Amino acid sequence: MDPNRRLTLSALAKQLGVGEATLRNWKRKGLELDADGLISPSELYAFCDTHRSLPVARKILDMRPWPEPGFPTAGLPTMAKIGDIDTARAVARASRAAALATFDALLRAATAAEEAARAHREIIERLRHAFVASEDAFLHVTTPSTLND
Repeated sequence: MDPNRRLTLSALAKQLGVGEATLRNWKRKGLELDADGLISPSELYAFCDTHRSLPVARKILDMRPWPEPGFPTAGLPTMAKIGDIDTARAVARASRAAALATFDALLRAATAAEEAARAHREIIERLRHAFVASEDAFLHVTTPSTLND
């Protein structure tokens, strides 16, 4: 698929194996067509990149040619080393899954750190409150009017 060839939504949906109605609904979310109602696959990929929360957007991105245009390829296996496009796609899917699992672990760690920080803050606030209370008690006890009592 030529990433810059302009197609109708119907033709693009058919090539990607997604519903035309889905792409039409995305027009309300900001998917832009030209004056003739055409869009290129690369424009659709760009839209999907910024709307990854849409389930079909993730599916479309998973079908994007590998490596993606503009993706740094230095040090990556070439098709000659990999063998065929199916193997390349499998490598890309496995890499994506590993990256997503890493991001999920990082998010869990960040959430745990936030919870720990919140607990530490509560302890510090209680210590501060206890310190102020003990200071007030000390001032009360050492006030000259109470020293002779």
